[in-house]
Amino acid sequence: MVLAELNREAIELLAAFYPDSAEFEVECLLKFYFKFSSVDFVNYLQMIISNDQYAACMALVKRRVAAEPLDYIIGNSQFMGRFYDVGPGVLIPRPETELLVQEAQCLIPHYFSSSFTGLECGFGSGIISIELALSFPTSSWLSFDISKDAFHYASTNAAHYQVNSIDWKQLSFFDSKSLWQDSDQPLFLVSNPPYIPTKDLDSLDKSVKDFEPLIALDGGELGLNIYRSIFSLSEDHPFVICLECGVNQSDLIIDLATKFGFRCINKVLDYHHITRVLSFTNQV
Repeated sequence: MVLAELNREAIELLAAFYPDSAEFEVECLLKFYFKFSSVDFVNYLQMIISNDQYAACMALVKRRVAAEPLDYIIGNSQFMGRFYDVGPGVLIPRPETELLVQEAQCLIPHYFSSSFTGLECGFGSGIISIELALSFPTSSWLSFDISKDAFHYASTNAAHYQVNSIDWKQLSFFDSKSLWQDSDQPLFLVSNPPYIPTKDLDSLDKSVKDFEPLIALDGGELGLNIYRSIFSLSEDHPFVICLECGVNQSDLIIDLATKFGFRCINKVLDYHHITRVLSFTNQV
């Protein structure tokens, strides 16, 4: 058997479950297994493969058939043009979160000098803090997550991109106030918090609900629990805050923020014209 035949057989199998993406995903899986570049993949389609290689590649495809996320199988995700290690225990980056980073990149220069301090509530694989640390090289970051897996992936990703300005804390943001409350400068806070209402978790795609960490998805009854806690903890210190949010949540979050002295300073719509990012400040 040659690689092209394996490629066709794998696509046929996966297309029964993911018809729109099977060809792309199989190519990703085969490039991952054989450590090929895109150019290599085309050039080696007539390469003879062994029975062991065939079995190993089909095992990867069957993992995807069983709904395991492609990014977990190959061990990385692309975000903001960079590749980041991911795996069970951290969320797979979504395109909407690129909007969160882009909003922060635009907002920060209007409110801070180049040497500001940033905080992140729930850093996951570390992508948000790392991208902002790279965008603002003289900034410093305190980033919080309770997950041991998150700490591992974030530390690994930061080391890969030689980012040394982030202090990763395996600690809940809501237990962190003693670490930043004495700052005499306004602080920047960014978060992609859990925002899916608990009742909606069962309706998520199997690849999400059965594989990605529910603690990073479950936002409580209305999906607003973490937003309320963020505003409550931050209300007595000057902050600029950027938050990702879910469908039909923006007005509820803005109302909630107002109760804690924050005003909305910008909304960002996603590619479907849904409000996905909200920015706030409690500064005059």
